[in-house]
Amino acid sequence: EDATGNLMMLPSDMILIADPVFKKWVELYAKNEDQFFADFASAFSKLLHLGVPVTVAGAGSNKPWYQFW
Repeated sequence: EDATGNLMMLPSDMILIADPVFKKWVELYAKNEDQFFADFASAFSKLLHLGVPVTVAGAGSNKPWYQFW
């Protein structure tokens, strides 16, 4: 939020509602969180099966993919 209490949106956020193709998905997932999680799980599973590493690359690193700092 900014000082006025309004939420800030990045350009990547704004395109999700400005583009009709993306907006369809935003609206679907806003109405149906279970569908979002099902689709995310399916897509993430495909990444893992295609060989995307689960841990961060680097000497001796064993951190999960989402913790890169």
